[in-house]
Amino acid sequence: MNDTGNESSGEKPRAAAADSAQSSQRLLQDLSHASAIGFAVIDRQLRYQTVNTALARMNDLPVESHLGNTLRDVLGPAAPTFEPVLRQVFADGKSVSIEISATLPARSEPDYWLETYFPMRSCSGAVTGVGALAVEITPQKKLARYLHHLAGELLDTQTKQNFWPDRELHEAIGEYHAALAFNLDLLVRNAEKNAKLLAGVERLDRRIADMRALVSDVAERFLVHTQP
Repeated sequence: MNDTGNESSGEKPRAAAADSAQSSQRLLQDLSHASAIGFAVIDRQLRYQTVNTALARMNDLPVESHLGNTLRDVLGPAAPTFEPVLRQVFADGKSVSIEISATLPARSEPDYWLETYFPMRSCSGAVTGVGALAVEITPQKKLARYLHHLAGELLDTQTKQNFWPDRELHEAIGEYHAALAFNLDLLVRNAEKNAKLLAGVERLDRRIADMRALVSDVAERFLVHTQP
């Protein structure tokens, strides 16, 4: 009786860990070639268990420097910005979509990301890890700030009335961010249903790349990168 009970209780954690590992590997496989969508799995000790190339590139570190290390090991002073959201998902088991600003160790100023955190569950329903999807939106934020500043300089002038980019680009960027957050959430829900994820990842990755190209082109035309 005791031997059987011990074997059963020992098998459950192993099965949970195996199930969580399989889920994270499926997600990693579908997201491995994404150039703009970062993906990671974080365990209860806030250590990176899985990381794709896109997220490693965002953090300016190789994948190997993430695995087995904590957020504080990797992100340094920026880690406390991310840790409370992860702990919240572990605590209540609910997905969270959020815009985050932080200064990473390899960067000199704050940058911006849209991130979705979601629970990764074992067969028993226990939250064994948190998955994170991240898309950097720093270029869009910089362009929006510049256009807002430029519109202020043109205040009460005839040029201001004809300065369509201020209004329309602000609206377009806002709508893009809302759509991006929705699509990240949709990826999570499809993953939970074991729906076909790869096609959705590829479509979203292409849309992000297209938006980045558009923002870069507009920034070049307005000389945003040369502004103080």
